[in-house]
Parts: sequence; structure tokens; C-alpha cells
Amino acid sequence: MRSDLVKSFAWTEQETSLTSETIESFQVSHPIDLGVLQCSQNLLATQFANSYGAPFVGEYAPSCTGFNQVVLTFEATVTGRQFDRVGGLWLGGSEIWRYTSQEPSGSPITRWQYSKDVSGYLELFKTKQPVVLSLDNVVNDVYTGVFNVTVKLDFYQKQDQEQPANVIVPLSSGSQSYGWFSLPQGNSPYYLNVSKIPANTIKAEVEVFVSGHGNDEFWYGNVPDALATPDAGLYGGGTVKEVQLFVGDTLAGIEPPPPTIYTGGMNPLLWRPVVAINAFDVPTITFDVTPYLSLLVKNPKIGFNISVAANSYWFVDGNLKIWTEGTPDYTSAFQGELLFSKIYNPLPKETTQGQLNTSVNVFTQSTRSHAAAGTIKTKQGIKVASFVRNVKFSNHLFLNDSGNTAIWNQKTDIDYVNVGFSAGKLTTKRVQSQYPFAATLKYTSDGDKYQYDTDLDQQYNVKSAFFDYQGMASFDLKNKKHETVLKTRQQSSGFFGTIQKGVAGLNQTYAFSSPAQCYQRNVRANAGAVTFDQENKC
Repeated sequence: MRSDLVKSFAWTEQETSLTSETIESFQVSHPIDLGVLQCSQNLLATQFANSYGAPFVGEYAPSCTGFNQVVLTFEATVTGRQFDRVGGLWLGGSEIWRYTSQEPSGSPITRWQYSKDVSGYLELFKTKQPVVLSLDNVVNDVYTGVFNVTVKLDFYQKQDQEQPANVIVPLSSGSQSYGWFSLPQGNSPYYLNVSKIPANTIKAEVEVFVSGHGNDEFWYGNVPDALATPDAGLYGGGTVKEVQLFVGDTLAGIEPPPPTIYTGGMNPLLWRPVVAINAFDVPTITFDVTPYLSLLVKNPKIGFNISVAANSYWFVDGNLKIWTEGTPDYTSAFQGELLFSKIYNPLPKETTQGQLNTSVNVFTQSTRSHAAAGTIKTKQGIKVASFVRNVKFSNHLFLNDSGNTAIWNQKTDIDYVNVGFSAGKLTTKRVQSQYPFAATLKYTSDGDKYQYDTDLDQQYNVKSAFFDYQGMASFDLKNKKHETVLKTRQQSSGFFGTIQKGVAGLNQTYAFSSPAQCYQRNVRANAGAVTFDQENKC
């Protein structure tokens, strides 16, 4: 699989703009359910030219009151030729958004805008904070694109707004520069000052930001180490990439990341003007750590540690989010006890059949479960917080012609049941996630000419619901409350190279429903332009 070729492709003259007009790129997503606008504030305006190691660093000072919803809007333009880039936005050392840029098409201007509800970090917006925005870029005679960026904040008052965390503690490398750690090189634990855990804590979560890069950008097509041939674009490490959270030496969370294709990935022509699923908003992974807080309080020398089975490098950091009863109480230590924490079926199974110089099949399967329970002291007495996470992962990778043809079919299914405190009572939450991903990649050459064909079929499906508490990992579907469902599928096909001029197209369906809204959209694009776009606010 010539992933090295894909990474080096950034719009040669033959494959540049299909139009002289401005290209408006976008990620298909549902509208944000907004409250009543209270005020707006410009957070920053900057340029990213030769910006490796030089993120934007500024300050946020609140200018609005009476809000409980915050929406950020990022807008960028770029002219010329450039790669796709990865970036992050930190407030007070806490990352609140991970994104990738559009890879410009060579037209005079490529523009995109993305809005994100960041109300989950409401506490950070109440006080003055350092703000950092990164977008590493290089400008030279070949790659001329400079990113011009603005970020605006809109503040709203919304009824029936979900209660966000009272306390947010960054699990990052600092607040004056990049907050992420680069794994595996920077795999260092974060030691938390236990005085930051209020005595009246009733719930705590660690939200993890994670994205794979370098030889792990296309990790879902990585081969076992025995088949690794980097010169041919076949990178090792296999296809199992599990994010793991530790509290000291105790495993406190496991979950595979959803595949995210950046705008220069596989075939850059595919993502004009509709980008791949989640390219502008890389999903986070959330772990309930309420059962484990007592470990930190009893032994301040242990800390949080986030790891990934990395073959190359991953940018990783996180936030500890804490919910309290009433006003946070730091006068005494959190009281609780870890009852149990157990991982089942610890190792994936990998089988290889055939030889790389002819054809080879690699079958990878993993079925893992993780369960934990711990006590917390509440106004209503001692309560038990618990969770069960079941993960099923499979990947069938077929390679032919020494890896010049690669076909994979990957499935990820996650069923997560959590019992915790919400609105003063124990509540059961269930989240079901599925990330099917199939692809066919084919590289052919004729002398010094080549062609790269791509066919992709990717889905991102997440359903969540709350239930009245009926015991650990127990729920009655008849008592389902506040269900949210997101289902989206992208099917794309195209080619690029020097044998003939490249072209590509895609079809995406998107459906979102919640108690507050219903939204459906179907978008088709071909040769860099939208050919069909229908939405229904059902």
C-alpha cells in the first residue's frame, strides 16, 4: 500500500484546481441547538506560515455574563499549495478542540468554517485564561499556502442545558504552548495535585484527545511487524490501536479510536469540497474515573497516564472533569473506595496467511471487556459508581502485488454502560458506537508514470440514552430517556496520478436525532464540486 505516495502528494500542476473560484470546504454535521444569544467575542486572529514550534499564544478575558452555552466558530482561508495540517485549541492548558486543516486545491482561495459547541468547558470561560492555537505549517517555494485564521465565541443562555463539570483540570504538558504529549517519545504520567479533587465530588471523567500521525496516520492498514516494508509504504505495528488510561499502574479505561481521514489522506481529490467524516473535529474518548479517585487521594505519588500502542507518533492529552454537589469543597479529601477493576480477554488474535510477494491475508480480532466499580460519599449516603465497556474489533487486510493492492474491511463495536450521579440521583447511561470501514487501494505504474485508485466506505454511528437506575449494567428499554442518535456514511471513489488527470467523487448520508432536534442530509460531490445537496429538518 503506497501510503508514502499519498503523504507526499500535494497538488502538482497537473492535479491543481478544477475551478478558478473560491472553494468553500465543509464537514457535514447537524446544526447546533442554540439558546438566546447574550453576546459575542473575537478570541483571536492570526496567520500560520512557518509555524512549526510556534503556536499562537494569547489571552482570553471574559466580556459576557449570564451565559450557559458557548459556541466557537473557526474560519480559515489559504491560497496556493499546501499539505493538510493538524491543530489544537487550548484554554487554560485544557484542550477543547482537535482539528485538521483543509488541504488547499491550488485555487486562488480555499475557505472553510466550522462551529463547535464547547459548553462542556463552561467553567473555563468564566475567568481569564491563556489561549493557545496550533497549526504547524511550512512555507517555501513549492508549498506556498499560508493559513489565515480567526476564532470567534458566541455566548448563549439556553433552557434545559445539561450541567457541565464544576472543575476542569488539564492533563497536558502546559498552558503556554502545545498541550499535547507526543507518544511514544513523550509518554510521561501526569501527576495530579490531589487537593484539586473536591471532597464533594460525585462524578469524574477523563476526556482524551488523540490522533495518529506519521506512519500511524493510516493505522487501519498497517501490517504485522513481520511484513513491514517501509520503503514500499507498508508500516508495521498492526491494526489494533487501543487508547488506554491508567491511574498509577491500574488500568482505568480502554477504547479504540475511530478512524479519521485527514484532508490529504488516501486521495486528496476525494475531499473537495466535502471533507472526510470528523476531519474538522476529531472525536474525543471519555472514560469515567469516579471509581478510581480514591487511588489518587490515598497515594499522591501516582498519576494519570495515557498510552497508545504506537508504531509512529500520536498527539495525546486530556482533561479531568469533576462534578460536585453544591459548591466545590476543598477542605477535606474525597472519600471513596475502589471495589474492583477487571479486564477480560486481554490479548488480540492475529493470523497471517500467504506471502507478501504473491498475496497475503491478515486477520485480526479482539474482544475485550473492562468493568469497574467504586464508592462515593454523597449527601444521600454512600453510593456505587460503575461501568462496563465491551469492545469488539476485527480487521481483514488483503495485500497483493507486494502491497500495491490493499483491501481491508474493519469493524469496531463498542457498548458502554455507566452508572453515575446525574441531577441528584443514580442514572444509567448507555453509549453504543460502531465504526465500519472498508477500502480498496490500488497502485499501478507504467515506466515512470503511475496511477493510484481508491474506493472507500466509512461509517460513524453513535447512539446514547439514559435510563432510570436498576442496578449495575442493567436497564429497561421501556424506561429510555433522552436518546441521541447519529448515523453517517461516506462512500467515495477516485484516482490520481500521471497516467491521466485525477478525479474523484463521494456520496454522504447523515442523520441526527435528539429530544431537541431532528436533522437529515444527503450530499454528493464530483470533480471538486457539490452536485446534490438535500437536507431535511424533520
